[in-house]
Amino acid sequence: MRSLLNEIELYHNLSRLAESTKTIYRKRLKDFAIQLAELTHSPIEELHLEKMYDITDVSGTHLFYKEIDIKIIDCFFFNNIEKSYNWLQNSKHALQSFFLYLYRNYDFFNIMDHITFSLDKYKDKPMKKKMYYLTRHDVLKLMHSVLENSTNLERDSLLFILLISTGSRQSEILNVKVNEIDIENETIYRKQTKNKSSNYIPLRDGLGVSIKKFIEMNNLKDNDYLFMSNGSKIDGNELRKLFNYFLEKANLPDSTPHQLRHNFATVLAENGMDIITIQQLLNHDKNSTTQNYISPNYIRNINVEITENKKVYKHIRKNL
Repeated sequence: MRSLLNEIELYHNLSRLAESTKTIYRKRLKDFAIQLAELTHSPIEELHLEKMYDITDVSGTHLFYKEIDIKIIDCFFFNNIEKSYNWLQNSKHALQSFFLYLYRNYDFFNIMDHITFSLDKYKDKPMKKKMYYLTRHDVLKLMHSVLENSTNLERDSLLFILLISTGSRQSEILNVKVNEIDIENETIYRKQTKNKSSNYIPLRDGLGVSIKKFIEMNNLKDNDYLFMSNGSKIDGNELRKLFNYFLEKANLPDSTPHQLRHNFATVLAENGMDIITIQQLLNHDKNSTTQNYISPNYIRNINVEITENKKVYKHIRKNL
């Protein structure tokens, strides 16, 4: 079997489906590959479905590879439940067709017959759900809920502070390893992100010291992920469970961790930052994407100051 990208292209060329269907499936499979690269912290060109896990001994010596499993496929769908039903349906059909092709050509295990994600639960989901934008006060209530209800306060508070204060994608923060953090210069270097580019994530003033203490307290090694749970990296499902738990305790409306990126963009716009700079901080390819991240009510809130909120967002201005 070839690399994932090569197999996607070969599948596309050999498929007898209608051209319109092939085009849609190809896009959804490329989305899958991009997110799989983020999830596995691997260059997208090197992805191979038979080599998803590198199994090593206690000394770090390679023993063997393990192929893609159900957990990865389920994680992909649960990471995208905020997307439209049509997007989810096309993604599932594309993966079903692709893995059937792999089964027929390589006798590769057809994992799509065994995933736990049920598309039926989202049948009545509107094509595009009206977005609830978390306000600055909502974010304060969320952090207060973390402080009051977390069973792992140091980890959870640092995790949500990074999500709130950097505007990073959840996958970027969850995939951060210790050796990617520059404590002295208070930055995180991400080699490959959603748009397949590398970027530096600036941290709030003083957060480098907090991260250093967290690393030392948890005896993390250079190649360890920053955020762990029971010896494994926290994944998107676990993050959503934490997020929903803290939202519920704070009596806040349903939302997703991704909305923290929208909040980040909106706060910057409310404070007068130009759209180009916000686009660069969010690492967006297109200006139009960034504009969609900003709450339509931000103009109404320009120059509105709430004393208690100023402390939380003071660091945003410091890093610009």
